[in-house]
Amino acid sequence: MASRALLKSLLMSQVFALIFSLVAAFAPQYFWLLVIAFMLIIPFTMGFGALKARATGKYKEIVSARRLFKEDNAMDLAMRDPRLSSELGQQMKMLLYSLVTLPLFIVVSIGYRNYVLPYFQNSGDILIRFLGFLIMYEIFVGIGRLVQVFMMRKSGFTLMIPQKYIVTEKGVIGKGVTLSFPLKNYKIEADYRRKFVQLIPTKTSGRVKTITRFYTKDVERLKKILEKYALEETGSSESLKEKS
Repeated sequence: MASRALLKSLLMSQVFALIFSLVAAFAPQYFWLLVIAFMLIIPFTMGFGALKARATGKYKEIVSARRLFKEDNAMDLAMRDPRLSSELGQQMKMLLYSLVTLPLFIVVSIGYRNYVLPYFQNSGDILIRFLGFLIMYEIFVGIGRLVQVFMMRKSGFTLMIPQKYIVTEKGVIGKGVTLSFPLKNYKIEADYRRKFVQLIPTKTSGRVKTITRFYTKDVERLKKILEKYALEETGSSESLKEKS
């Protein structure tokens, strides 16, 4: 499953590099339209998981299932967690690192276009010009991948904390969160002192893993519900009574 997701990510990056190179070489007058389309597509793909859940009926299936747990004050509990601010601070630092990618792309683009690309563009063969653009966009893909690996090694995870949520026999619905049970390649971790239960992916597919954390006063009850309904048989759970 993890290798399939990684392969899909690599394939998508190659498709984008190929499309940008083709348009830049064969139809440069339409390049600005491609950029606009790209800027519209990326936010859509980021929210594709939630849209897919609704489109396939998963959302309705989760909502209509028997309700097992409801938490309306998760954010209040989160604000009382003394260690959360440092965790979010580290996450914000990683976001700033990712923003460095943009000026890096600009510098590389200017340097490549001024000193390398002319050698390809001066060729009368349009395929050679296409190759020049393809090399440039493959460099961009490589930079993005390196930044992603750096962020994984530095932070290791990002946190998703729903302000309120409902747990049913079929999944979890919350603000910004739609999870359908059973979950593959996840484990449950509970912290009784900090008052949360979280779902942690055990396989990250070469990406920064996203931990979904559910703050609640009734940690034990939520933990037992998730242990019973959320995971496949290969899943595991852990309590942090002594580690906090």
